Amino acid sequence: MDSSAGWPAPGPAHGEADVRRSESAGPTAETRSHITARQQWYRGEQPKSRLRSDSKGTPHIRGRRGGRVGEPDAALWFRLVERDRRILALLHEHKVLTTNQIAAIEFSSIRRAQDRLRQLRELGVVFAFRDSYSTGGTSQTRYALGYRGARVVAAQRGEKPPVASAYADRLERLGLWPKLSHQLGVNDFFCGLAAYARTRPDAALTQWWPEKACTEFFWHGDIKLRPDAYGCWDEQGRRVRFFLEHDTGTEPLSKVVSKLGDYSRFGTDVFGVLLFSVHSSLRERNLRSAMRQQLGYEKPGFVIATASRDHGHPDGPAGPIWAVWSFQDQVQERRRLAELPQRGPRIAQHVSPRWAPVQRSGMGSPRHHHDRTGHGRREAMGMNIVPLPQKPPVGDTKPLRDNGSEHNEWHYNRIGNRTKSWDFSGHVRYVSGAEGDRLRGELAAVIRDLLDWAATQHAEQVDDQEAA
Repeated sequence: MDSSAGWPAPGPAHGEADVRRSESAGPTAETRSHITARQQWYRGEQPKSRLRSDSKGTPHIRGRRGGRVGEPDAALWFRLVERDRRILALLHEHKVLTTNQIAAIEFSSIRRAQDRLRQLRELGVVFAFRDSYSTGGTSQTRYALGYRGARVVAAQRGEKPPVASAYADRLERLGLWPKLSHQLGVNDFFCGLAAYARTRPDAALTQWWPEKACTEFFWHGDIKLRPDAYGCWDEQGRRVRFFLEHDTGTEPLSKVVSKLGDYSRFGTDVFGVLLFSVHSSLRERNLRSAMRQQLGYEKPGFVIATASRDHGHPDGPAGPIWAVWSFQDQVQERRRLAELPQRGPRIAQHVSPRWAPVQRSGMGSPRHHHDRTGHGRREAMGMNIVPLPQKPPVGDTKPLRDNGSEHNEWHYNRIGNRTKSWDFSGHVRYVSGAEGDRLRGELAAVIRDLLDWAATQHAEQVDDQEAA
């Protein structure tokens, strides 16, 4: 794997930039002679024929991409299988992935991943580039979403396609991005979890949010969290939600521990635990010492766990490498990721059956609906969805009444379609303090999920009506 990624894991087209050492899309003259007719059909090439047609039928007006005017190039759609679309969705959300990372998520071997990625590069849906080292050699191939791939994703999501020249500039900035190694390290963390989950039927990576999505979602007033990622890990019936801070050792420790202030004021314990992944054991010891100086004997109000990436454990980030932070100088024990304290709302994960192959591979269920409201983006990142078995009930809700006791009484009467009816009642109990904050946070998370689910269902109905 790339030297920038710490976790072990099992010519430019139109609108693409020539960044660093970009790989050519077309086969060489030496290999072209060995291409079979079946390969020529798959690549859209026409075999040479001895017969020539001189018939002059009615000509068709052709567009810039070979199709008729007003029609897109539909040949690309037939060549993309479901796995290819998942790869494009991952590149759209997480910007850049290496060959090993993509292979860990979607393929059974590195060789198969290389072959398919080469074909996707020739189709123009992915963009490949490498780093050239001053000591000689190159890095592992990095893949980003190509221009034609960006158009496919935009069409799936009902968004305006990017401009070719602007997208080429974007790819150039990505290739020379100063935080490229850091982003690859963050992605490698989650790809390591996904690779482990593919070998365990009781494990799954059900959420993987990039930094941009976290910044848009986790804010309150003037407090805005900027974690490197947010995820949810399921294993053996336990669900651990976490914020990830991926440290490469380039920032001073004073700047790293200064982030604890925002996490303390935000109420992080409502959403998950905070993970610090550092590059070495020495860096981990120094980080824990700096946190002790920053916090003193004051409890942060949320769970913090640290781990170093030089542990060499075969289970990767899912293994027993995490040490929960405490005031003690020495680490008493190391826990598995699933053994960390469970924080956040207890919501059953809902996965659409059509995305079952993605779930078996250990990834969250990326669903790409026509998003008119802006809420479907969260669902595309694997957000928990609370399913409703049917439409909202038709009935009336009786107002609260004072029965003379300490707690008020509530009633709800649901009238069925025929002769059935249901009457629900209960008492209102007021909760305050820490317990009230916890319940309020869980209720807010449930309401957000319900609103996202309702917005997605509405968008699907609109799409079905337009298609009809």
